Amino acid sequence: MEITVLLEPKQGHGYRASSGPPLATEAEGTSREEALGNLRAQIENKIRSGAEILTLEVGKPAHPWAQFAGTLKDDPLNETWIQAMAEYRASVDNDPHAP
Repeated sequence: MEITVLLEPKQGHGYRASSGPPLATEAEGTSREEALGNLRAQIENKIRSGAEILTLEVGKPAHPWAQFAGTLKDDPLNETWIQAMAEYRASVDNDPHAP
């Protein structure tokens, strides 16, 4: 899992590493690596304690092709296309060499 972390120098010395919601955790260290390591440890402790990071889908999701529904209903080539598909299917169904 990757999360976005803000790493900033502290006034005087050291660094502060922090993450935003849903983890909202902050850690400090004398070096960049120590601050990030301390933050990682805090987050891993939360996860070991049972915390989970999930996504929640709300509402009924739209079918990914729904936006195209009905777009061909007034297309003059639609009937020709439907007829050509029917003819092709019939020729495949009636092919004696088909498996």
